[in-house]
Amino acid sequence: MLSTLFLKRFISFSRFSFHCSLSLFALAVDSDGDGVDDIQDSFPNDASKQYLSFGDALSGIEDPSLRGCIDNQWNGTDSAGSVTAIDQRFAASRAFSIAE
Repeated sequence: MLSTLFLKRFISFSRFSFHCSLSLFALAVDSDGDGVDDIQDSFPNDASKQYLSFGDALSGIEDPSLRGCIDNQWNGTDSAGSVTAIDQRFAASRAFSIAE
């Protein structure tokens, strides 16, 4: 037989999980109808723009090593939305070769 404490905790957890699921679902909103959720859209009320320019996004990165790594790999990119991956080994090998 299940204890009353276990059932209370299970019911409480189930309510919490359900509430979190609803909260996450509520975040998936696309106010301007451009196909990019507002949480990922730099311009959630302008359907003609979704992402920051590469330069604007790069200038917001405080860590100079990370900024240099991304800049070296994606230099010439127009939109921050085009950056799909960052190879950290690239930064490490570059730092090693500069130190030599």
